[in-house]
Amino acid sequence: MISKHDIKTRLEAKYDRAGWQALLDALFNAEAQRTQWSARPREEAPGNQGRRLCARSITALGTIELENSKRVAVYEVLVNKASISQMRVGFARLLKDRIIPSVQDAVFAVFHSPEQPDTWRFTFASKHEEIDEESGRTIEVATDPKRYTYVLGPSQTCRTAAERFHGIQGHGSLKRVEDAFKVAPLFGSSTRTIRRSSMR
Repeated sequence: MISKHDIKTRLEAKYDRAGWQALLDALFNAEAQRTQWSARPREEAPGNQGRRLCARSITALGTIELENSKRVAVYEVLVNKASISQMRVGFARLLKDRIIPSVQDAVFAVFHSPEQPDTWRFTFASKHEEIDEESGRTIEVATDPKRYTYVLGPSQTCRTAAERFHGIQGHGSLKRVEDAFKVAPLFGSSTRTIRRSSMR
């Protein structure tokens, strides 16, 4: 088990890939080997939209295998001159097309830049299907891009983020991860964005 203090120390340090992977190993592998890291991480072109949102490159680091066959893809995004502390929704848009329910149900992404060495951002996004208890229909549940994101690094006090990461330790449920990382809504935004579709 990793202590809340040690988590906070890691989150308040400069971004380091090996350190980030070691933190996720400590959080998720207590009862089972859930993290699967690529021996040769694959760097992907950001595409036109990615470039508009100031991404230089997107690297797939591996996956976290959760309960009920849910999978979290782990990405590292190198950004240009965009302000990491301010580009909350814009960065989240980079992730939405990479989430495919029942294939990749969620994403952990880190955004960093050599021009901003004291600041990095963690964003969690998910999209999956559930059965609505009232209607019995299939609903698609997606995280709100204004939430589930934290600014980290030496320039930040990461007490709240450390508490949220500590809360997922030893748990393999996607719902538990969602509940741990959501932050207080701004301007009345809801906890989840739900789009309904009938099961065919």
